[in-house]
Amino acid sequence: WLLATFTDNSDYVLDVFSGCGGLGKACGEVYRYCLCLEGDDIVYEECLKKVVCGPYVEKRV
Repeated sequence: WLLATFTDNSDYVLDVFSGCGGLGKACGEVYRYCLCLEGDDIVYEECLKKVVCGPYVEKRV
């Protein structure tokens, strides 16, 4: 609800503590781009299995 209310389609959302990627998944459902940052490599890899933040997921270190 918050994303749909306070952002527009194709807006960018920054999640600096993405954890399991809930915000990234929600962004994909309402057509927003999401930059998800996670410092823990294990948590990050699990997040990639669950979330697609757009047409592709790009891993940068």
